[in-house]
Amino acid sequence: MKNMKKSWPTIYVGLVLALSAFFAGAADPTVVPEGPKQTDHKKYDGYSIILSGNWQGQIEPCGCTEKQQGGIDRRTETINIIAPEPKSRLVLDAGPLIDKFDRQNQLKFDTFLRSMKVVGYDAVALTAGELKLLYEHTVDLEASLRPSIICSNMSQDKLSGFSGVRYLQRELDYGGKKQSVVVIGLSDGYDSPAGEEMELIEPVSAVKSIVSELGLGKGDEVLLICLTQGDQDELLASLKGVEAIDMLVCRGVGDEPVINDRTETAVVCDLGVLSKYVARFAVAAGVKPDIKQFRLDAVPVHSSFNLDKAVVALMDEYQMSMRVENLIAEKIDRLGLEAGNQFAGSASCGNGPECHGEIYEKWSQFKHAQAVPTLVAVNRDYDPECMECHTVGLRYESGYRSVQETPELAAVGCEMCHGPGMFHNEYPTEPYREIFTSCEDCHNDYHSPEFKEKREEYFEKIKHWEGEREYWD
Repeated sequence: MKNMKKSWPTIYVGLVLALSAFFAGAADPTVVPEGPKQTDHKKYDGYSIILSGNWQGQIEPCGCTEKQQGGIDRRTETINIIAPEPKSRLVLDAGPLIDKFDRQNQLKFDTFLRSMKVVGYDAVALTAGELKLLYEHTVDLEASLRPSIICSNMSQDKLSGFSGVRYLQRELDYGGKKQSVVVIGLSDGYDSPAGEEMELIEPVSAVKSIVSELGLGKGDEVLLICLTQGDQDELLASLKGVEAIDMLVCRGVGDEPVINDRTETAVVCDLGVLSKYVARFAVAAGVKPDIKQFRLDAVPVHSSFNLDKAVVALMDEYQMSMRVENLIAEKIDRLGLEAGNQFAGSASCGNGPECHGEIYEKWSQFKHAQAVPTLVAVNRDYDPECMECHTVGLRYESGYRSVQETPELAAVGCEMCHGPGMFHNEYPTEPYREIFTSCEDCHNDYHSPEFKEKREEYFEKIKHWEGEREYWD
C-alpha cells in the first residue's frame, strides 16, 4: 500500500497531462491580440528589483473583455523587456497569491508556484494560510519546482519541513559591478491559529534578529529589502524604525504600484492590487545604494505581451485537474434557496403563448445565451470561477452542475438576473423578484472595466422590455 500511495501522484499527473492534450480547447492561447507592444519601460543600465504581490487569486485575467492586465502567463516577456539580464535583476513577490483555501485555490496555489519558477521569480513571501498548505503537505511541491519561500518570522527548524529559508542572499552583477542584496519576507497571521501552529513569531523582532545576525546597519552597502503583506500602520511604523532596511514593500490598496513614503533610511512601496503591474526599481550600479535615487516604474502586464508557452502548459494542467476532479459538481460549497425554491431554466420562461415566449426568443439571440460555448472554446468550462458568471445558480444547491446534468442552466439565463423560477412557474400571478444578482457581481471593475461608464450601452445589447426602464444599480 505504501508504494501504491507514492505512485498515485505520478499516475494522477500523467492522467491530467494526457487528458489535457485530448481536451485542449479550439482557441489557440498563444495568439497575441492586436495592439502595440508596451515597451515604454525599457532596459535600465543598472540593477533591477522586480516586485509583485497581492494577487487575490487572480492567476489570469478572465478574458471576457479586451485589454485586461495581469496574470502569470504574460509576465515572462514583461520582465525580459525591462530587465533582460537575469544576473542583474532580482524578481520577488510579496504575496499573498490566494485569498481562499478551497480545493480550486489549492490547485491554483500549486500552479502559481510552478509558474513563478518558470517566469524566473527568485523568491516569494507567503501568508500563514499559504504556508500551512506547504507545511501540512496539502500542496506537496518539490523545492526545485518553485521559487525560494522566504519566511523570516519562522524558525529554520520549522522551515526545513518545506525547504523554506529565513532570508535570501544574492549578489547582482551588472557589467562586472557587484551588489549584495538580502531579502527578508514576513508572513502575516503570526497571531492566528495557523501561525501559532507553525510557531510564527512577531515580525519586527524577527527582522531585528536577522539584521543583528548578519551585522547589517545604517549606511551599509548591502541592499536590504523587506517584503510584508501587512497593512497595519503600527507594523509599518515599527519596520520603518529598523534603520538597516533600505526598501520596505507592502500590500497596496490602489490600482498600481506607488512609492508612498521615503524615510531617512528607506523607500516604502505599495504594490497595488491584483498584480496587474510589476514594480521595477532601478538601482544604479557601481555606487553605494542611495534610496533617494531609487526610481519606481509601474509596468503594466498588458495583453499585448506574448504568452509564455511553458506557463500556458501549466495553466492547461490546472484546468484539466479541475475537470478530472469535477470540482463544479462535487467539490464546491452550495447554498440553499429561500423556502425550497429551485432554478427551472430559461426554457420554462418561454413555455407557451401565456408566458414569455417572445422575450425568450429574443434572449436566445443574445451573447448571454452562448456564454458556456465561449468558455468551452478556451478550455475554461470546468473552472468554477469562470462558470459562476456563465451559468445559472452555480453556487446554489439546485444550480448548474454540468452540461449533461443541468443543460437548462448552461447560459446566463433569465434566472441569473431575476432569480429561481420554480415558484413563479407554479404561481405565475404572484409577484416575481425583479433583481436576483447585481450585474456588477460579474461585470466588476476587473472583468468589465468599462461597464460602469457604458452601462446604458451594455443594457441596449440585452434589451428585452418595452418602454422606459431604469438601469439597475
